Amino acid sequence: MEQQILQTKTNFYNASINRFDVYAVQEKDGSYHPSNHSLTLENYLRGKETIGTYPIDPTNNTVRFFCIDIDVKKSAMKSTDYVVDSFLPILQQQAQQIQAVFDKHGIGLLYTEFSGSKGYHLWGLLSEPVAAKQVRAKLHELEKEFLLVSDSLA
Repeated sequence: MEQQILQTKTNFYNASINRFDVYAVQEKDGSYHPSNHSLTLENYLRGKETIGTYPIDPTNNTVRFFCIDIDVKKSAMKSTDYVVDSFLPILQQQAQQIQAVFDKHGIGLLYTEFSGSKGYHLWGLLSEPVAAKQVRAKLHELEKEFLLVSDSLA
């Protein structure tokens, strides 16, 4: 099983990263700063830090993936009794609703990932690089069909 996970991570790295010359590292306070090192498969797989990649290829303004972020609203998180587990059912329902819109249009999402604190990331890999503005326009078009399942979500 561990080998399968390693292969999946390697495949995702190879299929989605556009820029290897720069990446960002998340600080303990949640902020990100650019790394002074190139992104390698080894430091990607190490998993000791949260990294952010720059998805747009600066040579041709294309992307190889997209990500949709579903979060609990900050106002709901400020509640004194906020526990993300209490929001998991509606977060999962929202992820399923968005997936259904993509399925309806024949667009599969690769992976649904729990972000660890306040929601989900819905990742989609593109079969080839696509102009970033085309992907953005398509996502905005599809977004019109997303139904918000709770006022607690953003």
